[in-house]
Amino acid sequence: MAVSQNRALLSQKPISPRERLIVEARLMAPDEGATLADLGRRLGLTRERVRQLEVRVKTKLRSVLQPIVAEGA
Repeated sequence: MAVSQNRALLSQKPISPRERLIVEARLMAPDEGATLADLGRRLGLTRERVRQLEVRVKTKLRSVLQPIVAEGA
């Protein structure tokens, strides 16, 4: 799936703007992506809290995407 399609999918799903920012910065960056510490400073959070939010949003997206993937298989 192309990056633009991923962004469109994220914009339609029930995740907060902060969660979306974390996913985009960590997973969709063309280079290595932002570190947890970088995002923590940017958002005023600890890197552990950023990690927790990343896990939560991945779980949310997985639950949304699993039926779609299974349907296409």
